[in-house]
Amino acid sequence: MLPKKQRVSRKLFETVFRSAATISSPFFVLKIKEAKENRFAFSVSAKICPEAVDRNKLRRRGYAAAQNLLPQIKKLAVFLFIVKKGAEKLNFQKLQEEIKNVLHKSGVV
Repeated sequence: MLPKKQRVSRKLFETVFRSAATISSPFFVLKIKEAKENRFAFSVSAKICPEAVDRNKLRRRGYAAAQNLLPQIKKLAVFLFIVKKGAEKLNFQKLQEEIKNVLHKSGVV
């Protein structure tokens, strides 16, 4: 799990959500905005996972995958991952691979 200082606050989330560049993949919508340090957020809608337990589990897996990929990220930015339908069925390895692919698509890995 990422330390709290590397996660995005609600206030920063709203700011970045409105003004960030967007990249889509089959399982995520990634919003990126340059910043002074790397920060991550994973947003999972109740439409994707109706149970809070499942939403939280998916978020925790996302943060763990982001922590593993942190040394490979070359650009300082705020990363907002909005989870799409189907991502809840991925195991951890596939989830990490998908996150890496979308980061690669954005040019930060």
